[in-house]
Amino acid sequence: GEALADYETVLAADPANADAWNGRGALLRKLNRFDEALDSFGRAIALMPQFAEALQNRGELLCDEKKDYAAAQADLKAAMALTPDRPALADNLLHVEMMLALEACDLDRLQTLSAQMPALVAAGRVVPPFLLLLASDDPKLQLQNARQLVAARFPSRPPLWRCEAYGHDHIRLAY
Repeated sequence: GEALADYETVLAADPANADAWNGRGALLRKLNRFDEALDSFGRAIALMPQFAEALQNRGELLCDEKKDYAAAQADLKAAMALTPDRPALADNLLHVEMMLALEACDLDRLQTLSAQMPALVAAGRVVPPFLLLLASDDPKLQLQNARQLVAARFPSRPPLWRCEAYGHDHIRLAY
């Protein structure tokens, strides 16, 4: 409620704020208000056609919620042309291309895409796990991909405490 009201306030003051339209779209998507989210992403892109984040957000919504794979592919390809290193963008595009091939019963295209996945994993890229399950039942490949996914999403951090002894007689408790 409050976050959406804040976006409405910003947009009332500055209706040409593409970032606010994009943020509003992302929030509306989380609220399962998909048509309104789609409209907000569209407004952001109309204001700034080279806005890769908004293109990716709209492409993901079109794929996941609307099942409009062709439109999703167009948005994701446009975002990829602008900033190919955006997080999850290449994975989302691969997913959409697989779904288009499945939808069209294009088994040759599906096989071609599936054949690329082991090389992607070997090169250190993370392939969406369920897509990789469609492409390969090799447990070593699945494990390598899972490890790469965990390393990418949850980078290791130093421990908060290294079991050092303190030079005093007091007991310290933390809650």
